[in-house]
Amino acid sequence: MDGADYLHPGSEWAKEPDDIDSIDFSPTVTIMYFADDDTWQAVWGGREQLGEFEGTREEAIAWARERCNTIRIYSPSEGDIVDLVPDE
Repeated sequence: MDGADYLHPGSEWAKEPDDIDSIDFSPTVTIMYFADDDTWQAVWGGREQLGEFEGTREEAIAWARERCNTIRIYSPSEGDIVDLVPDE
């Protein structure tokens, strides 16, 4: 299953970029939810993947915080990937 299957159709994340060179590839962690097996997967990277983790939502967030300040997470209520706020 593709992560884009979870995204809202109007999501900026699901669109192809106009100019690949204008994209900020600074390291980030993106956390996605997979309902089929009730797991959260965190992927850390920029232009290349630096690591990945699978576990509960809380475990994925803790793993992400150890590696990076910029964390994005899938929000079931929004149907989109959003920035993780510091106190979440």
